[in-house]
Amino acid sequence: QYTGGMSRTASALGWLLALVPAMLLAAQDVLVPADQINALKREYTFIRFSQLTHLDAPLPPRHDLGSASRPAPSASLIPSGARAFHRRKVSIRGYVVPVDVDRRGIREFILSSNIDSCHFGVIGGPDEWIYVTMAGDRRIPAPGTQPVTVFGVIDVGEQVSDGVVDSLYRMRGERVAL
Repeated sequence: QYTGGMSRTASALGWLLALVPAMLLAAQDVLVPADQINALKREYTFIRFSQLTHLDAPLPPRHDLGSASRPAPSASLIPSGARAFHRRKVSIRGYVVPVDVDRRGIREFILSSNIDSCHFGVIGGPDEWIYVTMAGDRRIPAPGTQPVTVFGVIDVGEQVSDGVVDSLYRMRGERVAL
């Protein structure tokens, strides 16, 4: 006798649907209404992932910076043009890979240049994504596989933890357009 599959699925679906209103309510001050996007575009410089990447040179794999056998990555990992964006208000379009999620929404995520990150969790090289932390206590709703535009302040430079380059780009997200 079949007793549980459908009721467990319905229960899980009901729980998820119960989260949606809370996520949308929490995101009201973060999501950009369509009629305000043009005003934000004047305030934030629009950049593309192609401006952050070295399209002509492969990046070295992650490695231990303390190792005598391998040199530390040089500043050339970051294109000089990308350095000009450091601590500036920018907007960039990409795909969300959630990192920190609670019932109110997504607080931290990887903004990837590639949709495969969303579907399969395949994150490209360190110059193909930005680690985004929403400002203050802000959250965004889950966008699924739709691209989003994030408005915020970008931090350009190698972030190193335990001798390993963790990221090249980080962003404090202020607003998001779905």
